[in-house]
Amino acid sequence: MFGNNPFEEAFGLDIGDLSLKLVQVSIAKTHKDKTIYKIKNSRQISLPAGYIVNGEIQQPEMVRKKLLQLLDKVDYGKKITSPWVVADLPEPKTFLTSIEFDMPASQITKEDVEFQCQKHLPFDLANAYLDWQIIPQMDSQKTTRVLIGAVEKIAADSYTYLLQSANLQPLAPLAPLSLFMTMAACALAPVLIFQANLSIPLWPKV
Repeated sequence: MFGNNPFEEAFGLDIGDLSLKLVQVSIAKTHKDKTIYKIKNSRQISLPAGYIVNGEIQQPEMVRKKLLQLLDKVDYGKKITSPWVVADLPEPKTFLTSIEFDMPASQITKEDVEFQCQKHLPFDLANAYLDWQIIPQMDSQKTTRVLIGAVEKIAADSYTYLLQSANLQPLAPLAPLSLFMTMAACALAPVLIFQANLSIPLWPKV
C-alpha cells in the first residue's frame, strides 16, 4: 500500500519551542504480507528562544526561514522537495481524551459529542477544531467509547499558515486525531515506535 501511496515522499515534522525536527521514511523491503521501513532522512535545526513560546509562534517570519533552512539543509544529504507534510501541534494547545457514551455507536451524533466535549475541554469549543472517532468494542454494544481530539483554532491556523508559507501542504487538518491517523497511514508512527524500542537517537546532533 505504501508503494502505491501518492504521498510516499511525505515527511513528518515536529515543531517545538526550541527546535524543528524532520523525519522521512521509505520501504526497506517487503516480505509476504509484511513491509519493513527504514529512516530515509532525519534532521533537526535549533530555534532561538523566543521564536516559539509555549507553542505560540511569536516570530513567524523567523520560524519560516528556519523551516526553509531545514528543508534545504545540505549536512544530511539531498534537499527535501516533497510538499507533503504530516505536522504535529503544540501539546499545550491540544486536547486528546476518550469519553464513554451510554448508547450504541449507531445512535451517537455530532451534537452528542460536542455536548460532552464542553464538559471536558480546557478551552471554549467555539474557538476549537474538533475531531472524533468511535473506538471499536467487542464486548458490549450498549455503551460506546469515543476518542476525541481538539485544538485551539488560533494555534491550528497559525501553524497551517506557517507550513503553507514554506510551500508545504499538510496531509490532514491540523488536529490531534487526524494527525495520529494520517501518521499511521503513512507508516510514520510504526517507524518512530520501532526506532524508540531500539533506544537509538532518532535526531542527529546539530
